[in-house]
Amino acid sequence: MGFSDKVRNLVEKLQQLPEIQKKIIFFTVMTVFVIFMVFFELILTKNNIASINQSLKSLTFPEINIPDFNERNIAGSNMSDLEKVGESLQNINTDNSSVSGGDNQVFQDF
Repeated sequence: MGFSDKVRNLVEKLQQLPEIQKKIIFFTVMTVFVIFMVFFELILTKNNIASINQSLKSLTFPEINIPDFNERNIAGSNMSDLEKVGESLQNINTDNSSVSGGDNQVFQDF
């Protein structure tokens, strides 16, 4: 009696069982299979996390230097820029006042 004959006999015996016993056997086999797969996946996940940990240890990040700012440095370095902006705004205001004063020929036509 070969292996295929043994399998055929097992299948015939399973086919002759009542429906409830077939379901019990099916769910038992599936439960064992799922438990095995979960165990196998946990082992693989543990190994992958360990390899990620090793990869992260070998990374080198560039050093980022952030300058130390305080009020004195900010005010001292930007005061001339702020004064230039203020002068520009004053110039814009004086230019607009001459336009809106009615002295300009272009605006008198409207």
